[in-house]
Amino acid sequence: MSEGGVIDKLIGDKVLAYFIIDSSNKNDSQKGISKLVQSALREAQNIESTLALLLRNKNLRLGIGITAGQVLSGIMGVPEFRLEMTILDDTVNLASRLADLSAKEDAFSVLTDEAVAIEIAGNSNLEESPIVKKHQTGQIKGKKREVKIFRISCDIIPPNRHPTQS
Repeated sequence: MSEGGVIDKLIGDKVLAYFIIDSSNKNDSQKGISKLVQSALREAQNIESTLALLLRNKNLRLGIGITAGQVLSGIMGVPEFRLEMTILDDTVNLASRLADLSAKEDAFSVLTDEAVAIEIAGNSNLEESPIVKKHQTGQIKGKKREVKIFRISCDIIPPNRHPTQS
């Protein structure tokens, strides 16, 4: 992936990709998360275009869920059968659930949790941010607490690269 992301695996109709961001430097972390979101939107456009050509169907529902946090990474599996590098943890599960919700939206959307929304908004107040808007607060499968969900504006990538345009 162009921004340094790694495609970990294909799971049914999902792609699990991850990015490594240096969280020790707050400024680098914020820039890294914004770059990640831009990269995810560009990759979604590429996937949407390719599938539309292959399937001749322009009504695809792509969903993107983005979270940030620590994950467990390592080589998993049975040596005699199959070993693979992967990532696991609550962060990965939440991103998957957000992607599921995003795919059900009427229009292309990228959903995230409050922690990432705060990072993307930077110095802006979340209520006033032009980049992230509160979507809903609700129960997410596998979570005991309610999750504040935010929609990320697609305007953070160049206009000629908008994922819903041909």
